[in-house]
Amino acid sequence: QAASVSEGSRQYNQRSAVALNLRTRADVTAMFAGLELVPPGVDQLDRWQAGQPAPDPDPSGVTAYGALARKP
Repeated sequence: QAASVSEGSRQYNQRSAVALNLRTRADVTAMFAGLELVPPGVDQLDRWQAGQPAPDPDPSGVTAYGALARKP
């Protein structure tokens, strides 16, 4: 499945003016280094709810990750 996603991303980037960059949960988490994550932290966008604990993600269903953070 990862190979087909990578191929789909490559094809999209050939046809789009805005490139798609695939990132893992760890990659997205690293973008918030030095900031205080608001609970539930980095989670799947379709499951993110402020103030709720982050459930363990199911990598097979992830479409995008997101988070909210503030300066400490």
